[in-house]
Amino acid sequence: MINWNGLVQVAAAAIGFTLVIVSIFSLGLRFSSNAQALSKSASKGNGKALEREALNRVAAYFMFAITIAVLIYGIYLVIPHAK
Repeated sequence: MINWNGLVQVAAAAIGFTLVIVSIFSLGLRFSSNAQALSKSASKGNGKALEREALNRVAAYFMFAITIAVLIYGIYLVIPHAK
């Protein structure tokens, strides 16, 4: 007999986590493009633009690190452990 409740729970969790991971990666891309756009102003010596560029780059790298960590953890869960 198929456990439909369990199937729906697994499908909902998979879709939910996929949406979260895609959103985090998209935020990383957004921060990265913001930093790239600010790099022209920052190279001219604008201190505020330099600070905002650095913050956007740090935020982008943080979002990418979260995405990579979650993907590695997902692979860890899928690969069977030898005992």
